[in-house]
Amino acid sequence: MPRFLEGTIMATPSATYDLEPYRWGMILATLSLDMVVPFVPLMGLQLPSGNAFTLGLRDLIREFRSLQAQRRDAELQFAPAVFVWATRQFHRDFADHFYAWGQDVFQTGADGGAGAFLWDSIVRRGGLDGAKDDQSPPQFVLLLRDSLALRSEASVNRIAPSSAWDKELYERQQYDRFRNPMELVQATIHHYNFVSAWQEAVVASSQPDLQQMTKWGNSEALLLGMPLDRIGIPGDWPPLPPRWK
Repeated sequence: MPRFLEGTIMATPSATYDLEPYRWGMILATLSLDMVVPFVPLMGLQLPSGNAFTLGLRDLIREFRSLQAQRRDAELQFAPAVFVWATRQFHRDFADHFYAWGQDVFQTGADGGAGAFLWDSIVRRGGLDGAKDDQSPPQFVLLLRDSLALRSEASVNRIAPSSAWDKELYERQQYDRFRNPMELVQATIHHYNFVSAWQEAVVASSQPDLQQMTKWGNSEALLLGMPLDRIGIPGDWPPLPPRWK
């Protein structure tokens, strides 16, 4: 057994971690990229200081690549092994934060972020300054827009790999400018900005009047051509994970 996996591959993380292999393989590969590192805080993930997490993750990726030739279940064991390592190396508080972020914040394009995405579009339709509003929005929306206006959103989806690690992973995964992990990073930054602004607006005032918000939101959704049965209840998405340190 490779040295890095010794005592880890057969270990089992807490039963509270439901680690779907494809989703978590995508998350972990994305976080290993040099081009992603500067944008991790903008995605709402708090990693341990320094580069110990990234370097350790890469070691695990390398060793699992070797292990795949020997074990058919290697891919199924990868994410659990990462969480065993992360818990031992950085403590359980970090592992819990990381898991909640991966489940509820990271956007793969096929998960539960649709409600927040649609409500973000609804809130922004009239402009963050309200210049294009056709009707007066609820007071909560004004607070939410103020909070969103303070958040800058880096444009990252067209960044190309430059380091040897990034280029090799792009080639291995057959990524190109139309399908690449930076699209997921962009979507995650956008999701984090909206949900964090929503939570900030809740703290600044109180929970929005759901009946009022829904009535106003339905009118905006119709102007955007959205099917009303898809927009969901405003605020009905998982909260952001608490900081772990």
